[in-house]
Amino acid sequence: MIGIKNAQRFVLALLAFSALAIPASASATDEWTHEGNPLEGHVEIKATGPASFQIPGIASYECEAHLIYTISDAGVTTVTKYEFTTDKCKGGGLLAKCKLKEEKITNLPWPAHVMGGGFVITDTTIDYTFEVKPGECEIEEIKLSFKKVENQPDNPEEISDVSISGVAENGAIASGTQEITPSGTYGVN
Repeated sequence: MIGIKNAQRFVLALLAFSALAIPASASATDEWTHEGNPLEGHVEIKATGPASFQIPGIASYECEAHLIYTISDAGVTTVTKYEFTTDKCKGGGLLAKCKLKEEKITNLPWPAHVMGGGFVITDTTIDYTFEVKPGECEIEEIKLSFKKVENQPDNPEEISDVSISGVAENGAIASGTQEITPSGTYGVN
């Protein structure tokens, strides 16, 4: 029979062992850098480029998106701005003749986490509202909610652009390439 003290020692030993078994990729070393050094201070990084979604076999829509990533020296990252240039939007499939009336970002700021040479934006929601015109555009609204959107840099050490990808809860697929400003100055490792 194991006594309470021996059981407590066993649990503590098991916890200590499991802490050693955490892989390096899950360690706290994933961080933002500025010109190769750990980021110090508070910065805003701008991203601009096409962002699209597809509902496979049904519809697609693409707009030019503008984002701002706000990063603190503690590595806390959030997307504090996300908006579209609506005159540069275009649709396909059932959205081919639809004009974007409004996009609604419901839960900014979006948290983001540096992971494995890239970063992941979590818990995002975008509502697209279209101008309904009988015979041309029959879809009034599409809501996209993502648990995560992956951002893969072209070069993790000197980011010039990131490729985004994610799958919404309704099965829509998000993709795009965002150009980072200032280019080549910031990185993740």
